[in-house]
Amino acid sequence: MHLFPLLCLLSALAVLLYAKSQHSPSGKGGIWVKVGSGLLLIAIVSLLFSFNRSPFDSEMAFSATKGNARGYVIGQYLAEQHAGSRVLILTAPENYPGPRHPDMIRGLEKGMDKQTSLVKVVPLAPPPQLSEVSESPIEKSAPPPLEAWIKMDEIDRIVTQYAGQIDLVILAFTPPRNLKKSTWIKNPEAPPAVLLHYNSKGLKQEIESGRIAAAVTVIPPSAMPSPPMNRGSEETIFEQNYILLTPQNVIRIFNQYPHLF
Repeated sequence: MHLFPLLCLLSALAVLLYAKSQHSPSGKGGIWVKVGSGLLLIAIVSLLFSFNRSPFDSEMAFSATKGNARGYVIGQYLAEQHAGSRVLILTAPENYPGPRHPDMIRGLEKGMDKQTSLVKVVPLAPPPQLSEVSESPIEKSAPPPLEAWIKMDEIDRIVTQYAGQIDLVILAFTPPRNLKKSTWIKNPEAPPAVLLHYNSKGLKQEIESGRIAAAVTVIPPSAMPSPPMNRGSEETIFEQNYILLTPQNVIRIFNQYPHLF
């Protein structure tokens, strides 16, 4: 039986009980019938509200679940393949108007499970011209593109600042398109990168060489299940939505999905 008809039947029952209590002799029995029918109605209304969430609410919850799964699986990989490493996480500027994915950071920390040492979570400093975001509705609805906020020079500066203190640098945002040209990535002595949002072309060599220790990308639409999986374990949700790129599997993934590179 579907839940909605069942809830309707329970609502009718609660109303009947309450109506009966109105004609019952006053006493403890009548009071308890009123209390019970009232509580039943409250529970039914709460359930109806929970079942009638907007598609936007459902999509936001699904996005948070996917973000947690993305962080958790790559955290597990780092715990297995880079145990004992000292990790620095870089996030988007604090006043960046786009998504910041705190659920992904929580999943990452859970997946690493103290097998790696989290040195610090550092937000990038915004470019001077964007240090203060306007509160106007127009600018809020159309924030500057990510490239205007995430500067490779700022990433290089922070990585250099932590030189000798870290073994991995995790970027919790879409990396700049000029990532492979950065002094950090080109320096074989610098700590490798981990990309939680891989959407760049031409980084196959960097992944194969280990300069990018791991990266997460979205499964091509042709390979994505329909409807998408939004329940289950972190591993299940990840497998239905993402691909983990590593030095060990990048050739196989390249042969399977060459357009990703």
